[in-house]
Amino acid sequence: MKRQQMGLTLIELMVTLAVTMTLLGAGTPGIRSLLDNNRLTAQANALYADLLYARSQAVRRGATVRVVARDGDWNQGWDVVDARVEEDHPARLIKAGDLPQPGLYVSATDHLLEVDFRHFGTLAGRGMVTLNLCTDSGRGRRITVQLIGRVGLEPIADCRRPSAGIPG
Repeated sequence: MKRQQMGLTLIELMVTLAVTMTLLGAGTPGIRSLLDNNRLTAQANALYADLLYARSQAVRRGATVRVVARDGDWNQGWDVVDARVEEDHPARLIKAGDLPQPGLYVSATDHLLEVDFRHFGTLAGRGMVTLNLCTDSGRGRRITVQLIGRVGLEPIADCRRPSAGIPG
């Protein structure tokens, strides 16, 4: 009478392991790209949402509300503040923004460090504002704020990291 086999032979186990490692190796670059894209999208959506929030707060409060680069650098994060300055009180924090995740870089047109919304929800300043979020791989998202206060978000195919030494 023959004995029935109760497991895997060493050769079967090694072949299964080799096939599994090959499949994992082929899928890793795709997973990394997917994770980078998700990180970029989440960060761009956070900044986009904070700009929309600042605009709505400007209308609600009837005062200028500002999204400002933290410590003079967008890559250190951003804050939403009530821009009314009262005696002995600097601009008041309404909402603390996110800190960009590693591998993401934020830059603004003309090295702009703040975006102001007037009490009507319109953009205060000299013209349209553009904020770019870029990854090391060159993918990115562009956030635009038009004079009427409209905030837009679109992908960028070829995004470049800002030059070293130039603030956000």
